[in-house]
Amino acid sequence: MKSLSPLLLIFLFAACDGMKTELDVDSIAFPPKLSVTAILDNEEGTFSIAFSEGRALADYAKPFLDNREIIRDGEIRLYEDDRLIWSQQGPFDMSMNNEQGLLDDGNWYYFIQNGYAHVEYGIVSCTGSEYRLEVEVEGYETVVSTATMPDAPVVTAKVDASTDIEKNNVHTIYSLNSFSWYGNYVFWPLTVHFTDLDLNERKYYAMDIAIKTDEYLDGVIENTLESHVGIGVSELSKLQDNPDVETEGVLIDTNPPDLYLFTMLLQSNVTFSRGENVLNYFAGRPQNFNISCSDYDLSSNYVQITFREYYSLRVKRITIETFKYYRSLSLQSAGMGFLGEPVTVTGNMDKGYGCFSVINSVKIPLAELEGCFWRPDYGN
Repeated sequence: MKSLSPLLLIFLFAACDGMKTELDVDSIAFPPKLSVTAILDNEEGTFSIAFSEGRALADYAKPFLDNREIIRDGEIRLYEDDRLIWSQQGPFDMSMNNEQGLLDDGNWYYFIQNGYAHVEYGIVSCTGSEYRLEVEVEGYETVVSTATMPDAPVVTAKVDASTDIEKNNVHTIYSLNSFSWYGNYVFWPLTVHFTDLDLNERKYYAMDIAIKTDEYLDGVIENTLESHVGIGVSELSKLQDNPDVETEGVLIDTNPPDLYLFTMLLQSNVTFSRGENVLNYFAGRPQNFNISCSDYDLSSNYVQITFREYYSLRVKRITIETFKYYRSLSLQSAGMGFLGEPVTVTGNMDKGYGCFSVINSVKIPLAELEGCFWRPDYGN
C-alpha cells in the first residue's frame, strides 16, 4: 500500500472584508523537512511507509526542477513499547520523477516516482501497545511519531446475495484512495452490526468491500486478482462527520440521489446507541461478471476460464489522529479554504510532515460467486 505524502501548503493571501494581504515569501522560508506517510495494519500484518522531501513555498518562488534525484543515507526504526521490532537501512531513493514517452511498439509508457516507498509483511502488532516510528535521513531532522494500537472493532455483517437491486441515480463519492469504476453495477442489501458499550470514547472506522478473484484454467489457478467495489447508503443521517460528505456538499442537496456510493466510507460512533447498532448499507457488484458457464458455446480458438469471486467487508478501526489527518487532506484536495479559512494539514510527525497511522481491522466474508469467460488460446 503506498500513500501519497502531503505537501505543505501556505496561502499567499487571505480574504478579509474584500481586502487581499500578500505575504513576504522570503520571510517564511525554512529548510526542507521529511514528509512521511506510514501505516501499521494489525489484521493484515503489514507496515507500509512512504516519504519524500517537503519544502517551503519560498523554494518555489524561483525556478525549481520538478524531476530531481535525491538519494540519501539513513535508517527507519519501528519500536513496540520501546523495543525495536523492525528497521531498514538506507540509502533511500527519494527522487521525484514524472516521465512519459513512446516505446518501440508505439505504446506510451509512464514512470512516476514520488519519493521512497516500502511495504514490510509479517509484522505482528498488539492491541494497546505503543508504537514509535523514527525516520532518520541524512540532511534532515529526524522525524518521530508515536501511536497506540486501538481495539479491534466489534462488528458482524451479512449480505443478501440473492437480491440484486438496481439504482439508476447514483452519486459516487470518491475517497482519497479512489479507484476507477468500469461497467454496470447492481447492489446487494448489506447489514452491519456494531457493538459499542462505551460511548464516552469517540471511535472512528473506515469500511470498504474487497473482492479476491481466482481464475482457473482446466481446474488449476492461473491468476489471482484483488479489487474493490463500492459501499453505499441511501441516506446520510448517520454520517454526520464523514469528511468526504463534507467536501462534496451533499448534505444540502435539494434533489438527493437514490444512492450515495463510497469507494471507502468513514463512519464514527457519534450516532450510535449503547449496545447493539444495526446499520443498513448496499454492497456493489459488477453486473457483467455473473455469467453462467452454459451461456456460450466454446470455440476451438478459445479456452474457457472459470472464476470464483470472494466478497468481504473490511472494517478498520482508526485513531482520531488518522481521522483528522484524512479530513484535512480531503478538505485540501477539494480546495476548501482557499477563499475562506486556510486548510491546515493535521499530522502527528514531530520535526516533519505527515501521519503515522496504526489500524486494527477485521475482514468479514460476505459472499462467493462463480462464473466463466473465454479468452484466446495462446497455446495454439
